[in-house]
Amino acid sequence: MRARIREIADEYGVEVMDPVVRNTVSARKAQRHGMPLRDFAPRSTAAVDYERVVDWYLEKLGHEGSENDGR
Repeated sequence: MRARIREIADEYGVEVMDPVVRNTVSARKAQRHGMPLRDFAPRSTAAVDYERVVDWYLEKLGHEGSENDGR
């Protein structure tokens, strides 16, 4: 599926984020409890994935990654 998404993005000249946020049990449980994933399960794979997305995005904006911003 990712390969097809990248093909379509290339056709339209759209950039696709490299990091992928996986769907996890922890993410669903956090949502059910009405809690931010970072508070509910900060070391879960989905929480780490979201941090990678933030780092990727900040890099695109020319900022330092999340590990340097006090999180």
